[in-house]
Amino acid sequence: MTRRFAIVTDSAGSRPDHAATANQRDMLTGYLEGKGWPVWHWLEDLWLVVTSDETVTVLQIREEIQEAVSETINVVVLEVANSKLAGHLPKASVPWLRTHWKEDT
Repeated sequence: MTRRFAIVTDSAGSRPDHAATANQRDMLTGYLEGKGWPVWHWLEDLWLVVTSDETVTVLQIREEIQEAVSETINVVVLEVANSKLAGHLPKASVPWLRTHWKEDT
């Protein structure tokens, strides 16, 4: 079964000491890709990932992100059960969504 997660950071910095810098966002991308997960990252503060690992939890992902990137950045990890979506995105970003974020059949 495919599991879908959305990870969101805050680079706008409502609290600048907790805002994710460009370097930290790059580190986050590297962490996710290093896990071997397909990663969609076409919006500055949003990552979509998929995995078939039944044991991974949102808490585990959040804690690993804090260890790999920074304990101070604002980050939210959501598990997305329903893969339906709508958006206005660059055409080049759509094939990943069609391949990895599609509904289970």
